[in-house]
Amino acid sequence: MNPDAAPAPSPEPIPSTPATASGIRRLVDWLWVRPEPAASSAPDGERMRRLRQNSNLAFELGMAALEPPQPFQHGPAHAVVCDLFRQAIYWALLAAAPSEQPSEAREQRNARDFDSVWASADRARLLRAAGTEAALEALGKALSSKSFADFAELPAAEAQLLADALRPFAEALLADLALAELAIERMWFERAKRVGGLLLVTLAAAIGVSQIRESLELKRDIAKGKPWTASSTYPSGCSSPQQAGEKCPNFFAHTLEESDPWLVFDLEKLEPISGVRVENRADCCAERAVPLVVEVSRDQRTWTEVARSNDEFQTFRASFPKVNARYVKFHIPRVTNLHFKGVQILR
Repeated sequence: MNPDAAPAPSPEPIPSTPATASGIRRLVDWLWVRPEPAASSAPDGERMRRLRQNSNLAFELGMAALEPPQPFQHGPAHAVVCDLFRQAIYWALLAAAPSEQPSEAREQRNARDFDSVWASADRARLLRAAGTEAALEALGKALSSKSFADFAELPAAEAQLLADALRPFAEALLADLALAELAIERMWFERAKRVGGLLLVTLAAAIGVSQIRESLELKRDIAKGKPWTASSTYPSGCSSPQQAGEKCPNFFAHTLEESDPWLVFDLEKLEPISGVRVENRADCCAERAVPLVVEVSRDQRTWTEVARSNDEFQTFRASFPKVNARYVKFHIPRVTNLHFKGVQILR
């Protein structure tokens, strides 16, 4: 070996398959439905509902005071209405705040902190509710740094005008919130629909594959109609060579309880065999069929094991290298009963 020779380069790492990763990512994106703009900017649903409830309650109280069923004894309540609509606006703006903001700190603010909530609110949302820049500016001046005491000191006519201006503004903010919450509900509904649809398609495909497999096995079956004998006969079951009938819905062959019970099929000539399918008793006692041993023979003197099940089963399938045989034996090497609902021997 030449000590001056350059070391062999390290093998290049095998690159990942971006197409596969991209396909999986697209499937996940499709299933998980990206939120609509109204939903993506909204806080979590539970917080939104709670704050929206506060906003709606303040607005309903304001409307009840603005349009009472009977006149108040002490005159119109426009100053109180202004404060209630201001509260409705405050809670609506908090409800619309993005979820990444510290909600606990914001929710603990008192009414005097309205200015901070207003200043951090989405300008586009405020403008949609106000209608024009001029109207928004006027509302901002009327609401900023105000309390119920400030509204109470307004002249009656001015308080009425402000109440009439705040009403549609608060209504518009609440309507905007309702759309955001509806977008969240639609998003979750669409996610549930797509995931559920995928599960149904997967289940249908699995059922379809199972049915196709069963159909192919039935076409390969050479045991149907062939005579069989058992080591003993329990006083119920089907008559050879049938494996079905009204009198045997749960099993076609049933031995007594004995040591090494067996069931042998005679295919009547040498046949190429490459698999078996055994359906256990349908109503109970599946554990009795363990361990199940499958053997084949040309002459019933020399037997060769081709399959075995050491686990409890309802349907046992086994494939093995093709072998020519006339007899197929199923037996359980212990003291038990042997009872099967159906047996298929596959080419």
